[in-house]
Amino acid sequence: MLADWTTSQRWEDIKGYFEAWIKSLDRNGKPNKPDVSLYNHYLRANLMMKASAGYLLDLVAQMEDFNLSPNTVSFNFVLKAMYEGLETEAAEKLLQRLANFGLFVHPFVFMEKLRCMCFSFCSCELKFGALCLYVRLSFYCFQN
Repeated sequence: MLADWTTSQRWEDIKGYFEAWIKSLDRNGKPNKPDVSLYNHYLRANLMMKASAGYLLDLVAQMEDFNLSPNTVSFNFVLKAMYEGLETEAAEKLLQRLANFGLFVHPFVFMEKLRCMCFSFCSCELKFGALCLYVRLSFYCFQN
């Protein structure tokens, strides 16, 4: 079901189903607990519904409520939201925090999107923000 909804981009259905499922009880009467993979589907649905990077960071922080540790995929969704919002300083800080915890997210795909954006037909302000983030991430990647 989840795979079909993802394929057909039914993000609202995924989000609603997840939120209802975690509030319900399993067959033993205990609250349902997602695994990291299922939680990442929820993060992706929120991202595709244009959730802000701050909101996604809050959702990642809530993973602790389920005794889950975010993985690279989890943080890549947050970085993508930062890319879409051109939150250059936030993306840089997140990458530094991940490196401090021993988690290194390879933002090369992210950087390729930024590079393409620098040469696209968007506004000068948008191009400048994309270029700044691209340069910062390039420097970060080559230092680590």
